[in-house]
Order: sequence, then C-alpha cells, then structure tokens
Amino acid sequence: MLLLLPAGIGLMAIAWLVHGLLLERMSREFVENRLKDEVAFLEH
Repeated sequence: MLLLLPAGIGLMAIAWLVHGLLLERMSREFVENRLKDEVAFLEH
C-alpha cells in the first residue's frame, strides 16, 4: 500500500505535466490562428 502512494503521485504529476504542455501548445496555436485571421481581415 505504501508503494502505491508514490507511484500514484508520480503518475498524477506526469499526467498533469503532459496535460499542461498540450493545453499550452493548443492555446498558442489557437492564438496564432486568430492573429492570422485578424491580419487577413485587416488587409482586405
């Protein structure tokens, strides 16, 4: 039982990091696409 606790914490930390990185990348791509749309709209 004591061995499961650190493993669970480690898995949660890894999942949290992966989730954070994916979210950051997705939001950055979303912002870049929005900026490109704004620029294209302003150029017309």
